[in-house]
Amino acid sequence: MNPETQAAGRERCRHPPRARLIGMLLAGGLPLFAGCFSPPYPSGQLGQLFPDPPQPELKVEQLAGHTLRYAELDRAGAPRIVFLHGSPGEWQAFAGYMKRPELQVYGPLLAPDRPGFGGSEPHVVVASLDEQARRLAPLLRGAGAPAIVVGHSMGGPIAAKLAMDYPQLVRGLLLLAPSVAPEYEGQRWYQWLATWRVVQWLLPQALVDSNRELTPLQQQLREMEPGWARLRMPVYVVQGEDDGLVDPRTADFLERELVNTPHRIWRYPKAGHMLLWEHPEVVVQALQALITATQNVDANDRQ
Repeated sequence: MNPETQAAGRERCRHPPRARLIGMLLAGGLPLFAGCFSPPYPSGQLGQLFPDPPQPELKVEQLAGHTLRYAELDRAGAPRIVFLHGSPGEWQAFAGYMKRPELQVYGPLLAPDRPGFGGSEPHVVVASLDEQARRLAPLLRGAGAPAIVVGHSMGGPIAAKLAMDYPQLVRGLLLLAPSVAPEYEGQRWYQWLATWRVVQWLLPQALVDSNRELTPLQQQLREMEPGWARLRMPVYVVQGEDDGLVDPRTADFLERELVNTPHRIWRYPKAGHMLLWEHPEVVVQALQALITATQNVDANDRQ
């Protein structure tokens, strides 16, 4: 979520009558009204996030026929790692990981604004997982071996779609609290309420965009379900047992779907949906384990 969106959300929260109306409309739907608060990760200008080297380069390019903004930390190591944020969000969600000393031996490290968010044609919602994967696939193409793809929350099904549609470009998947289980990703009542124009007027635009992206998710997840059995690259999963946004039973769904796929699943009893920022050491360890597991995987085995 960019600073302008944050400011707009906070401004709405300063008006008591409007805030009370929102509270009445969205009681119990507090995750959807998270725009009143700062994002759970540091945000700001590149120099603020990276006052010391190494500093990534923020790029805006035409890829797959559309504008895509992404941060790239160009490292001489391997493999290429692409981080995909949730909904809503921006590349800054993974800025902390681009600074982690343990990850400096890999690279390049890339974190895009997913289509419809940040600097990637903002507010032009791309609800299709197929289309999101198509637009992001060029980031996976680089010299050397295929890429590791890391997806958090809504970034999870898009990471999986990249692996299903472009297996030759994906070396391994790390899914963090991923929104991938169709039985647990049905539209919640407050999401339905947020389709009303009067409610949309009260919400930050980033949350309206997010709701439009999430509304058709369940049906798309049903359609991609057969694709899990075709994955041959290692798939690692980290799921918090106290997750209030992605049902923890998603880990059980993936355990069933990945029975013929190399995989590991970590379940953490005291972690919630924000484990990405609250328990970064857990994520880094899982990512390192995945990279090790993929070192001897031949590209033909991913077909």
